Amino acid sequence: MKNENNLRISYKLGHLTAFLIILECFSCAKNIDSAANKAYLAVTHVAPNSPGMFVYFNGENLTSNDSISYGSTSGSALGNPYLTAIAGTHNLSMGPNPSTLYINGNVNLALNTYYSLFIYDTLQSGNLKSLILLDHLNHLDTTQSAVRFMNFCPDTVIFSLFLTNAADTFRLRDAPYVGTSPDPGNYSPFTYILHGYYNLAIVVDSVVIFNDSLNFISGKSYNLFSRGFINGTGADSLAVGQIQLN
Repeated sequence: MKNENNLRISYKLGHLTAFLIILECFSCAKNIDSAANKAYLAVTHVAPNSPGMFVYFNGENLTSNDSISYGSTSGSALGNPYLTAIAGTHNLSMGPNPSTLYINGNVNLALNTYYSLFIYDTLQSGNLKSLILLDHLNHLDTTQSAVRFMNFCPDTVIFSLFLTNAADTFRLRDAPYVGTSPDPGNYSPFTYILHGYYNLAIVVDSVVIFNDSLNFISGKSYNLFSRGFINGTGADSLAVGQIQLN
């Protein structure tokens, strides 16, 4: 089964809003290993009931012999999750093999820029979707960590995310399911928090449905995301993932 999906990114910087738009044009025939003209892409698979995914960039397999399994991220989730791609407009596709692509479209990546891409939804809905976000990896204050959160649980309407440390509890975000037509501008910004250990709680209708303990290192940026189903079992049960981007 092959679906044509558009890959889109938007982000806000000051009062400017930039949109990454699909452009139907031919890509440059440059080697991915070239020292110049590089962009970087961290790919996370959060589509339950879906097979492992390879990432094809201009037809070349960026993930080598290892597919990205459900719940996993490319590279290392502890500071180096990025695959190396070519800056500019190129074809990007993902699937269990070259002839079965669940995501297939063109994407424009800026030079020396870092992105996070999430494969989400479920094949039960008929197709998979993708969300691409711009990653800000600037050096932070030595007391701070940068965090953002996305809800990829298909059976949720909305839930609230709370973080509690030794001194305080605060609401990180009210997070609906990312959905069918997400605006990346809603998910790209980071929240800055004091570094250290936190208890994370997901709350629905004043009931805590999930707890976890997470550590955030000073000067580091993180993707947090929910996956699975609220009433799922085993590998498909509700879980929260943490990716350290730098």
